[in-house]
Amino acid sequence: MKILTIIGTRPEIIKMAPLIDLFDKQCDHILIHSGQHYSRNMDEIIFEDLQLRKPDRNLQVGSLSSGKQIAAIIERFEECLEEYQPDVVVLQGDTNTTLGGAIASAKYIRDDITLVHIEAGARSGLRKQVEEINRKIVDQLSDLLFAANPRDRENLLKEGISDSRIFVTGNTVIESSYRMAELLPDNYINERFNLIPDTYCVATFHRQESVDSKSILKKIVEAMNIIGNKTKLIIPVHPRTAKKLDEFNLILKGKKMEIVQPLGYKDMISLVQGARVCLTDSGGLQEEAAILGTPVVVLREKTEHEKYINSGFNLLCPPNEGDIVSTFIKFWQSPSPSVHIPSSHPSIAGGIYSIIQAYIDG
Repeated sequence: MKILTIIGTRPEIIKMAPLIDLFDKQCDHILIHSGQHYSRNMDEIIFEDLQLRKPDRNLQVGSLSSGKQIAAIIERFEECLEEYQPDVVVLQGDTNTTLGGAIASAKYIRDDITLVHIEAGARSGLRKQVEEINRKIVDQLSDLLFAANPRDRENLLKEGISDSRIFVTGNTVIESSYRMAELLPDNYINERFNLIPDTYCVATFHRQESVDSKSILKKIVEAMNIIGNKTKLIIPVHPRTAKKLDEFNLILKGKKMEIVQPLGYKDMISLVQGARVCLTDSGGLQEEAAILGTPVVVLREKTEHEKYINSGFNLLCPPNEGDIVSTFIKFWQSPSPSVHIPSSHPSIAGGIYSIIQAYIDG
Protein backbone atom coordinates (compact mmCIF):
# COMPACT_ATOMS: atom_id res chain seq x y z
CA MET A 1 0.00 0.00 0.00
CA LYS A 2 1.34 3.41 -1.00
CA ILE A 3 0.16 6.41 1.04
CA LEU A 4 0.66 10.02 -0.01
CA THR A 5 0.26 12.49 2.88
CA ILE A 6 0.01 16.25 2.33
CA ILE A 7 0.53 18.78 5.13
CA GLY A 8 1.26 22.49 5.01
CA THR A 9 0.73 24.25 8.32
CA ARG A 10 1.94 24.05 11.90
CA PRO A 11 -1.28 22.41 13.23
CA GLU A 12 -1.20 19.76 10.50
CA ILE A 13 2.41 18.86 11.26
CA ILE A 14 1.62 18.51 14.97
CA LYS A 15 -1.55 16.45 14.54
CA MET A 16 -0.13 14.23 11.80
CA ALA A 17 3.14 13.47 13.64
CA PRO A 18 1.98 10.09 15.07
CA LEU A 19 0.65 9.01 11.67
CA ILE A 20 3.74 10.13 9.78
CA ASP A 21 5.93 7.97 12.00
CA LEU A 22 3.58 5.00 11.71
CA PHE A 23 3.10 5.26 7.94
CA ASP A 24 6.88 5.37 7.49
CA LYS A 25 7.20 2.08 9.37
CA GLN A 26 4.21 0.25 7.92
CA CYS A 27 3.95 1.12 4.23
CA ASP A 28 5.39 2.93 1.24
CA HIS A 29 4.88 6.51 2.45
CA ILE A 30 5.51 9.80 0.66
CA LEU A 31 5.23 13.04 2.66
CA ILE A 32 4.41 16.23 0.77
CA HIS A 33 4.60 19.73 2.29
CA SER A 34 2.61 22.45 0.51
CA GLY A 35 4.72 25.31 1.88
CA GLN A 36 1.62 27.13 3.20
CA HIS A 37 3.58 27.81 6.40
CA TYR A 38 7.23 28.39 5.64
CA SER A 39 8.99 30.41 8.39
CA ARG A 40 11.34 28.41 10.60
CA ASN A 41 9.26 28.95 13.78
CA MET A 42 6.05 27.94 12.03
CA ASP A 43 7.48 24.98 10.19
CA GLU A 44 11.04 23.61 10.38
CA ILE A 45 11.37 23.84 14.16
CA ILE A 46 8.12 21.86 14.60
CA PHE A 47 9.66 18.94 12.71
CA GLU A 48 12.74 19.17 14.92
CA ASP A 49 10.79 19.37 18.19
CA LEU A 50 8.68 16.33 17.29
CA GLN A 51 11.72 14.49 15.91
CA LEU A 52 10.07 14.04 12.51
CA ARG A 53 11.89 13.36 9.26
CA LYS A 54 11.84 15.97 6.50
CA PRO A 55 9.14 15.90 3.77
CA ASP A 56 9.95 14.25 0.47
CA ARG A 57 8.87 17.33 -1.44
CA ASN A 58 7.89 20.93 -0.72
CA LEU A 59 5.45 22.56 -3.14
CA GLN A 60 6.55 26.04 -1.99
CA VAL A 61 3.21 27.77 -2.52
CA GLY A 62 4.08 30.43 0.06
CA SER A 63 1.89 33.36 1.04
CA LEU A 64 -0.79 34.05 -1.55
CA SER A 65 -4.43 35.08 -1.56
CA SER A 66 -6.69 32.19 -0.63
CA GLY A 67 -7.84 31.50 -4.18
CA LYS A 68 -4.36 31.64 -5.70
CA GLN A 69 -2.91 29.52 -2.90
CA ILE A 70 -5.53 26.78 -3.28
CA ALA A 71 -5.10 26.84 -7.07
CA ALA A 72 -1.32 26.49 -6.73
CA ILE A 73 -1.73 23.55 -4.34
CA ILE A 74 -4.16 21.80 -6.69
CA GLU A 75 -1.84 22.25 -9.67
CA ARG A 76 1.36 21.19 -7.90
CA PHE A 77 -0.17 18.35 -5.90
CA GLU A 78 -1.67 16.91 -9.09
CA GLU A 79 1.90 16.54 -10.33
CA CYS A 80 2.69 14.53 -7.17
CA LEU A 81 -0.28 12.27 -7.82
CA GLU A 82 0.95 11.69 -11.35
CA GLU A 83 4.50 10.92 -10.23
CA TYR A 84 3.84 8.75 -7.17
CA GLN A 85 0.55 7.01 -8.16
CA PRO A 86 -0.65 6.46 -4.54
CA ASP A 87 -3.34 4.10 -3.37
CA VAL A 88 -4.31 6.48 -0.56
CA VAL A 89 -4.13 10.24 0.00
CA VAL A 90 -4.29 11.40 3.62
CA LEU A 91 -5.36 14.92 4.62
CA GLN A 92 -5.82 16.56 8.02
CA GLY A 93 -8.04 19.35 9.29
CA ASP A 94 -9.37 22.43 7.51
CA THR A 95 -6.58 24.42 5.86
CA ASN A 96 -6.14 25.56 2.26
CA THR A 97 -3.62 22.72 1.95
CA THR A 98 -6.33 20.25 2.99
CA LEU A 99 -8.83 21.64 0.51
CA GLY A 100 -6.34 21.86 -2.36
CA GLY A 101 -5.16 18.30 -1.75
CA ALA A 102 -8.73 17.01 -1.61
CA ILE A 103 -9.82 18.68 -4.85
CA ALA A 104 -6.71 17.55 -6.72
CA SER A 105 -7.21 13.96 -5.54
CA ALA A 106 -10.95 13.87 -6.21
CA LYS A 107 -10.58 15.24 -9.74
CA TYR A 108 -7.50 13.22 -10.67
CA ILE A 109 -7.86 11.05 -13.76
CA ARG A 110 -7.61 7.85 -11.66
CA ASP A 111 -10.82 7.22 -9.74
CA ASP A 112 -9.45 4.51 -7.46
CA ILE A 113 -7.46 6.73 -5.05
CA THR A 114 -8.86 6.46 -1.52
CA LEU A 115 -9.16 9.92 0.04
CA VAL A 116 -8.81 9.98 3.85
CA HIS A 117 -9.74 12.94 6.06
CA ILE A 118 -8.36 13.08 9.61
CA GLU A 119 -10.42 15.18 12.09
CA ALA A 120 -13.52 15.00 9.91
CA GLY A 121 -16.85 16.41 11.04
CA ALA A 122 -15.58 19.25 13.22
CA ARG A 123 -18.04 22.13 12.91
CA SER A 124 -18.11 25.63 14.42
CA GLY A 125 -21.54 26.46 12.98
CA LEU A 126 -20.21 29.59 11.27
CA ARG A 127 -21.22 29.02 7.65
CA LYS A 128 -18.91 31.61 6.08
CA GLN A 129 -15.85 30.90 8.22
CA VAL A 130 -13.08 29.92 5.81
CA GLU A 131 -12.12 26.83 7.80
CA GLU A 132 -15.75 25.71 7.97
CA ILE A 133 -16.05 25.96 4.19
CA ASN A 134 -12.89 23.86 3.79
CA ARG A 135 -14.09 21.21 6.28
CA LYS A 136 -17.44 20.70 4.61
CA ILE A 137 -16.07 20.39 1.10
CA VAL A 138 -13.29 17.99 2.11
CA ASP A 139 -15.70 15.79 4.07
CA GLN A 140 -17.99 15.45 1.07
CA LEU A 141 -15.09 14.46 -1.17
CA SER A 142 -13.49 11.94 1.24
CA ASP A 143 -13.91 8.15 1.19
CA LEU A 144 -12.85 7.49 4.79
CA LEU A 145 -13.65 10.04 7.48
CA PHE A 146 -11.99 9.82 10.89
CA ALA A 147 -13.92 11.81 13.50
CA ALA A 148 -12.40 12.83 16.81
CA ASN A 149 -15.60 12.29 18.82
CA PRO A 150 -19.26 11.18 18.53
CA ARG A 151 -20.50 14.76 18.07
CA ASP A 152 -18.39 15.15 14.93
CA ARG A 153 -19.77 11.85 13.65
CA GLU A 154 -23.30 13.17 14.13
CA ASN A 155 -22.40 16.29 12.15
CA LEU A 156 -21.33 14.11 9.22
CA LEU A 157 -24.47 11.99 9.37
CA LYS A 158 -26.64 15.14 9.32
CA GLU A 159 -24.85 16.21 6.14
CA GLY A 160 -25.78 12.96 4.40
CA ILE A 161 -22.48 11.11 4.66
CA SER A 162 -22.86 7.34 4.94
CA ASP A 163 -22.24 5.85 8.36
CA SER A 164 -20.08 3.14 6.75
CA ARG A 165 -17.48 5.79 5.82
CA ILE A 166 -17.23 7.33 9.31
CA PHE A 167 -15.00 6.11 12.14
CA VAL A 168 -14.68 7.67 15.61
CA THR A 169 -11.06 7.18 16.58
CA GLY A 170 -10.14 10.09 18.85
CA ASN A 171 -7.83 12.97 18.00
CA THR A 172 -4.15 12.40 17.22
CA VAL A 173 -3.34 15.73 18.93
CA ILE A 174 -3.70 13.81 22.21
CA GLU A 175 -0.79 11.60 21.21
CA SER A 176 1.28 14.54 19.99
CA SER A 177 0.69 16.63 23.13
CA TYR A 178 1.64 13.80 25.49
CA ARG A 179 4.60 12.93 23.28
CA MET A 180 5.95 16.49 23.51
CA ALA A 181 5.24 16.84 27.24
CA GLU A 182 7.18 13.64 27.90
CA LEU A 183 10.16 14.97 25.94
CA LEU A 184 10.38 18.16 28.06
CA PRO A 185 13.28 18.19 30.56
CA ASP A 186 12.44 18.82 34.22
CA ASN A 187 12.21 22.52 35.11
CA TYR A 188 12.30 23.43 31.40
CA ILE A 189 9.91 26.37 31.76
CA ASN A 190 12.10 28.04 34.38
CA GLU A 191 15.35 27.45 32.56
CA ARG A 192 14.02 28.44 29.14
CA PHE A 193 11.78 31.39 30.05
CA ASN A 194 12.63 32.18 33.68
CA LEU A 195 8.99 31.61 34.61
CA ILE A 196 7.36 29.95 37.59
CA PRO A 197 4.36 27.74 36.71
CA ASP A 198 0.90 29.10 37.57
CA THR A 199 2.12 32.71 37.81
CA TYR A 200 1.57 33.85 34.23
CA CYS A 201 -0.79 33.55 31.25
CA VAL A 202 -0.31 32.99 27.52
CA ALA A 203 -2.25 34.58 24.66
CA THR A 204 -2.35 33.96 20.90
CA PHE A 205 -4.67 35.35 18.22
CA HIS A 206 -4.23 35.04 14.48
CA ARG A 207 -7.44 33.92 12.79
CA GLN A 208 -8.86 35.94 9.93
CA GLU A 209 -11.98 36.92 11.86
CA SER A 210 -9.83 38.14 14.77
CA VAL A 211 -7.15 40.19 13.04
CA ASP A 212 -8.46 41.29 9.64
CA SER A 213 -11.03 43.64 11.20
CA LYS A 214 -9.45 46.72 12.77
CA SER A 215 -12.31 47.19 15.23
CA ILE A 216 -12.13 43.59 16.51
CA LEU A 217 -8.34 43.50 16.66
CA LYS A 218 -8.38 46.83 18.52
CA LYS A 219 -10.65 45.35 21.21
CA ILE A 220 -8.38 42.34 21.58
CA VAL A 221 -5.29 44.55 21.84
CA GLU A 222 -6.95 46.81 24.41
CA ALA A 223 -7.90 43.79 26.50
CA MET A 224 -4.37 42.34 26.26
CA ASN A 225 -2.87 45.66 27.35
CA ILE A 226 -5.13 45.78 30.43
CA ILE A 227 -4.34 42.18 31.36
CA GLY A 228 -0.65 42.72 30.61
CA ASN A 229 -0.48 45.70 32.93
CA LYS A 230 -1.51 43.58 35.92
CA THR A 231 -0.42 40.03 35.08
CA LYS A 232 2.62 38.45 33.49
CA LEU A 233 1.43 37.83 29.92
CA ILE A 234 3.40 36.08 27.19
CA ILE A 235 2.20 36.69 23.61
CA PRO A 236 3.81 34.76 20.73
CA VAL A 237 2.86 36.93 17.75
CA HIS A 238 1.85 35.12 14.55
CA PRO A 239 3.21 36.68 11.30
CA ARG A 240 -0.35 37.45 10.15
CA THR A 241 -1.06 39.23 13.45
CA ALA A 242 2.19 41.22 13.31
CA LYS A 243 1.34 42.40 9.80
CA LYS A 244 -2.15 43.55 10.83
CA LEU A 245 -0.93 45.26 14.02
CA ASP A 246 1.45 47.30 11.88
CA GLU A 247 -1.18 48.00 9.22
CA PHE A 248 -3.74 49.23 11.77
CA ASN A 249 -1.12 51.03 13.92
CA LEU A 250 -2.08 49.04 17.02
CA ILE A 251 0.46 48.44 19.81
CA LEU A 252 0.72 45.71 22.42
CA LYS A 253 2.24 47.50 25.43
CA GLY A 254 1.29 46.06 28.84
CA LYS A 255 3.86 46.66 31.60
CA LYS A 256 4.09 42.94 32.44
CA MET A 257 3.66 41.80 28.85
CA GLU A 258 6.35 39.98 26.90
CA ILE A 259 6.06 39.86 23.11
CA VAL A 260 7.90 36.97 21.45
CA GLN A 261 8.27 35.51 17.97
CA PRO A 262 6.22 32.39 17.09
CA LEU A 263 7.50 29.51 19.19
CA GLY A 264 8.41 25.96 18.37
CA TYR A 265 6.13 23.19 19.58
CA LYS A 266 8.33 22.30 22.55
CA ASP A 267 8.45 25.89 23.81
CA MET A 268 4.74 26.45 23.21
CA ILE A 269 3.68 23.25 24.96
CA SER A 270 5.89 24.09 27.94
CA LEU A 271 4.44 27.62 28.18
CA VAL A 272 0.84 26.41 27.98
CA GLN A 273 1.42 23.57 30.41
CA GLY A 274 2.81 25.99 33.02
CA ALA A 275 0.29 28.81 32.45
CA ARG A 276 -2.55 29.56 34.83
CA VAL A 277 -4.79 30.67 31.93
CA CYS A 278 -4.53 30.66 28.14
CA LEU A 279 -6.34 33.13 25.86
CA THR A 280 -6.57 32.08 22.22
CA ASP A 281 -8.62 31.90 19.04
CA SER A 282 -6.67 28.83 17.90
CA GLY A 283 -8.65 25.63 17.44
CA GLY A 284 -5.67 23.37 18.08
CA LEU A 285 -4.46 25.25 21.14
CA GLN A 286 -7.91 24.99 22.76
CA GLU A 287 -7.57 21.23 22.74
CA GLU A 288 -3.87 21.07 23.56
CA ALA A 289 -4.36 23.34 26.58
CA ALA A 290 -7.24 21.21 27.86
CA ILE A 291 -5.16 18.06 27.47
CA LEU A 292 -2.41 19.73 29.51
CA GLY A 293 -4.87 20.97 32.17
CA THR A 294 -4.79 24.71 31.38
CA PRO A 295 -8.17 26.51 31.09
CA VAL A 296 -8.78 28.67 28.02
CA VAL A 297 -10.61 31.91 27.30
CA VAL A 298 -11.66 31.21 23.70
CA LEU A 299 -11.58 34.43 21.67
CA ARG A 300 -14.24 33.39 19.18
CA GLU A 301 -18.00 33.53 18.60
CA LYS A 302 -18.28 29.77 18.23
CA THR A 303 -15.92 26.82 18.43
CA GLU A 304 -15.72 23.33 17.00
CA HIS A 305 -14.51 22.17 20.44
CA GLU A 306 -17.80 22.54 22.30
CA LYS A 307 -17.13 19.75 24.81
CA TYR A 308 -14.70 21.94 26.72
CA ILE A 309 -17.16 24.85 26.73
CA ASN A 310 -20.03 22.62 27.88
CA SER A 311 -17.91 21.23 30.71
CA GLY A 312 -17.01 24.73 31.91
CA PHE A 313 -13.30 24.05 31.48
CA ASN A 314 -13.05 26.66 28.70
CA LEU A 315 -15.11 29.84 28.34
CA LEU A 316 -16.28 31.31 25.04
CA CYS A 317 -15.71 35.07 24.76
CA PRO A 318 -16.49 36.68 21.37
CA PRO A 319 -13.94 39.50 20.99
CA ASN A 320 -16.46 41.73 19.22
CA GLU A 321 -18.99 41.41 22.05
CA GLY A 322 -17.66 39.76 25.18
CA ASP A 323 -15.63 41.28 27.96
CA ILE A 324 -12.29 39.56 27.59
CA VAL A 325 -10.86 41.11 30.74
CA SER A 326 -13.69 40.08 33.07
CA THR A 327 -13.73 36.56 31.63
CA PHE A 328 -9.99 36.31 32.15
CA ILE A 329 -10.25 37.55 35.75
CA LYS A 330 -12.91 34.93 36.47
CA PHE A 331 -10.52 32.17 35.40
CA TRP A 332 -7.48 33.75 37.05
CA GLN A 333 -9.16 34.03 40.44
CA SER A 334 -11.17 30.80 40.40
CA PRO A 335 -9.78 27.62 38.81
CA SER A 336 -12.09 26.07 36.25
CA PRO A 337 -13.72 22.70 37.00
CA SER A 338 -11.79 19.62 36.05
CA VAL A 339 -12.57 18.02 32.72
CA HIS A 340 -12.03 14.41 31.75
CA ILE A 341 -9.41 14.24 29.04
CA PRO A 342 -8.84 10.68 27.84
CA SER A 343 -5.32 9.47 28.37
CA SER A 344 -3.46 8.65 25.19
CA HIS A 345 -5.10 5.75 23.37
CA PRO A 346 -2.76 2.75 23.03
CA SER A 347 -2.51 4.12 19.52
CA ILE A 348 -5.03 6.44 17.93
CA ALA A 349 -2.75 6.50 14.90
CA GLY A 350 -2.59 2.71 14.94
CA GLY A 351 -6.36 2.45 14.89
CA ILE A 352 -6.57 4.79 11.92
CA TYR A 353 -3.92 2.86 9.99
CA SER A 354 -5.64 -0.48 10.62
CA ILE A 355 -8.93 0.83 9.21
CA ILE A 356 -7.20 2.22 6.11
CA GLN A 357 -5.37 -1.07 5.55
CA ALA A 358 -8.56 -3.12 5.92
CA TYR A 359 -10.38 -0.83 3.47
CA ILE A 360 -7.65 -1.17 0.85
CA ASP A 361 -7.44 -4.94 1.33
CA GLY A 362 -11.17 -5.05 0.68
